[in-house]
Amino acid sequence: FGGIHDSSLYPYVPVKELTHVISGGTPSRDVLEYWRDGTIPWVKTTELQNKIITEVDEHITSKGLAASSAKIVPPNTTLIAMYGQGKTRGMTGYLGISASTNQACACILPSPEINSVYIWKYFELSYDKLRNMAKGGNQPNLNGNMIKNFPVLVPPIKRQEEYVQFVNQVDKSKVVSGDKLLVGGFDVGLVDHGILHSGINLRMTEDFLHLFNRHTFIYGAGCHRAAEFMRVDFYQIDAAPQFPQTNLHAADF
Repeated sequence: FGGIHDSSLYPYVPVKELTHVISGGTPSRDVLEYWRDGTIPWVKTTELQNKIITEVDEHITSKGLAASSAKIVPPNTTLIAMYGQGKTRGMTGYLGISASTNQACACILPSPEINSVYIWKYFELSYDKLRNMAKGGNQPNLNGNMIKNFPVLVPPIKRQEEYVQFVNQVDKSKVVSGDKLLVGGFDVGLVDHGILHSGINLRMTEDFLHLFNRHTFIYGAGCHRAAEFMRVDFYQIDAAPQFPQTNLHAADF
């Protein structure tokens, strides 16, 4: 696919041309009946940790929902923190449940125009770019229009699905041990900012072979999260030739 933000192979399309983006709200904390015995999950930006969200800290009632700008959004919605302290701004989450959110969450709704996991991971890998776009004084913020106009690289759906398949395979196969990355039990080594700091001696398994080509590898300091492992020259997942199993070394990349 090329680089995540500088590919020439496929078009960049604003989010608003692919799907709808909405935000949530917060019922008044002064009205007990908006919160007590609530059953509607209510997501805060502090809960956006680049993970699938299936449980939340707080719930609101139907009265609280009706009396605020909070809205119930469906599973497979991508959430982006538009503001928040520390590292929060630009963090993402992916809803595994129906839930409402506070007003600091941008909710990118699922759409047949783009794979939901693909767009989630695209935004997860756009963290630095999102943070650099934020405006304001002491606490710069993103806003809904910025998210709606954010350009997303849109390969064909089949390519998006291949990437998601790769993501799922990585999540099942990787284990991090100290500053070493293990894939399927093999020591791949530490990768930082695109530089492989220790050689690879990895026999590619059949499961991985069709998803890798010779330009596909990872970066991210220590690769401690799935997303960091998946920074695989992000869009180089392609219909790579089925080369035989072999020992690969740093020079191959």
